[in-house]
Amino acid sequence: RVLGSPASLPVAARAVMARIMACALMLLLPLLAVKGHLVVTRIGNSSADCELGAVGKSFASPPFLFSPESFDFEGPLVVTDAAKDWSYAQRAGPRNWSGGRCPPAFVGNATLQGTVVVHVGGLKWCSIEDHARGAAEHGAVGWLMFDDQVLPWNPQPGYDQNYWRPGDARVGPPAADITARNMTAILACARSGARITVRVTPSRSVWVEMWEHWAYWFATSLLGVHALAAAELACSRLHAFLREDGGFKLTIAQALLASEAVVNIARAVFLFVDPFLARSIIPFAISVGLFGFFVALSIVTSGLFYVYFLQAAESAGIAALSLPSSRLFRGGFFAALMLMIC
Repeated sequence: RVLGSPASLPVAARAVMARIMACALMLLLPLLAVKGHLVVTRIGNSSADCELGAVGKSFASPPFLFSPESFDFEGPLVVTDAAKDWSYAQRAGPRNWSGGRCPPAFVGNATLQGTVVVHVGGLKWCSIEDHARGAAEHGAVGWLMFDDQVLPWNPQPGYDQNYWRPGDARVGPPAADITARNMTAILACARSGARITVRVTPSRSVWVEMWEHWAYWFATSLLGVHALAAAELACSRLHAFLREDGGFKLTIAQALLASEAVVNIARAVFLFVDPFLARSIIPFAISVGLFGFFVALSIVTSGLFYVYFLQAAESAGIAALSLPSSRLFRGGFFAALMLMIC
C-alpha cells in the first residue's frame, strides 16, 4: 500500500535510473583501450633502480580541448608542484572570478626554457588552460597535468580534457593529461634527480572512446527520458494531496513530490546537455555544481520518503518507531536531523 502510493513512485523510478547509470559506466569504461603516445626517449644521471626499464615505454597523453589537435614536442621533463612552484598572487592586474591572478607565475628553482613541464597537484584558482599558458610564458615546449589527488581511484587520463572555465580563450599551447598510476614511477625518478627526456604526441583517451560509443549515448538518452518521466510523474501526482475545497496544505508527500520533480529535471538537463563533460558545452564548475545539486537534493528526497513511509505505515496500522515527545522527530532521529541541516 505504501510503496504503491502516488508519492513513492517517482522515488522508485529514480532508484532504478541511478542503478542503470552506475552499471553502464562501470561496464563500458574498462572495455576500452587506447595506445599511449608519451614516450620516454632517454634517462640520464640515474641509478639502475630508478630507470625501471622505462626507456622506450609509452604512456597515454590525451590533449586538452584548448590544445592544438596535433603536436609533437620533445624535451627534458621538469616536475613542478602546484603549491610550491606556482604563485597565484604575484601578477599584476585584477583577480579572476575565483580569487587568483592567472596565468600563475612560476617561482620554483628550475629552468623551464625548452622543457616539458609536469604540473602535479590541484589547479588552485586558475584553469587548466591558464596553467599551460603560464608554463609556455616561461619557455616550456609543452605542459602535462598529473593530478595525484585522484590516484586512489585509479584514474584514466583524459577525463578533464574538456575542462574549461569562464574567461578561457579555449585556444592555447600544447598540453596533455597524464594522470595515471603508471606515471608515478617516472615522475618519482625525475624528482630524484634523473634527467628524463620525453617525446609527446596526442593520443585518444578512453573517455573519448566512451563518449563516442553508441552504448554511452543510448544509456544517457535512456536515463534522460527516464528522468523526464519521473519528473512528469511527480508533477502529475501533486494534485492528489490538495484539500477537497481546493486549498493548499503543505505535507511531507507534497514536499517529496516537489523535490523529486526538481531532482529529475536537473538530472535531465545534465544528461541531455553535457553529460560528464562529453560535449564541452558548459563550464566545469557549472557541470559539477549541477551534478552535486541533484545528488544532494536526492538525499534530501530520500529523507522525506523515509518520513513519509513511516507516517503512511503508522496510518495503516503498522507499528513504526517514533519519538512521541516531539512531532519533529516522528519520522526518526536521523531523518529529522538531515531535514534540519538541509
